Amino acid sequence: MKRLVLTIACTAFIFNAQAQESLDVNHKLAYTWGGKFHIIDENGYRVERNLKKPRMMEIMSQTPHGKEMYLDYYRKYQTSKILGYAGLAPTVGGATMMILSLVSSFDDVNIPLFWSGLAVTGVGLGMEIAAIPFGISAKTKAYQTTSYFNKSSGKISFNVGLTRNGAGLIVKF
Repeated sequence: MKRLVLTIACTAFIFNAQAQESLDVNHKLAYTWGGKFHIIDENGYRVERNLKKPRMMEIMSQTPHGKEMYLDYYRKYQTSKILGYAGLAPTVGGATMMILSLVSSFDDVNIPLFWSGLAVTGVGLGMEIAAIPFGISAKTKAYQTTSYFNKSSGKISFNVGLTRNGAGLIVKF
């Protein structure tokens, strides 16, 4: 009998600890540009700010396809960031080469260095321009993910917890 009571108590504790990690029914997910997700309450106040990937994965696992939607957003967002930063180095380096070709000698322009700098700058700008569609796609996917989560999070949830009379089933609408 003691084992049964201990097993029920441990199970109730585990389920209750997991239930506390889930969001309140009145809390919603919000997205701001720059890849920042926030949890807001019914009045619009931020309950949690700047949610990182592990916390978002935990939150999105509460919905049927939420994890996959978030991972799709995250891949597009990371691709956009990588292309943008990778394009910055050639752009700055190429512009520096062009300036050095003009300043290197006051009476004559270093033509090969100028054209090399122009080519490197063009490659960098091309990478930065290629990052724009990924950023737009990531933003669209983030809004779809938050909308999907907010629509599906208002459902009924069942949790096992401790009550005054022992273990009980807690139902949230």
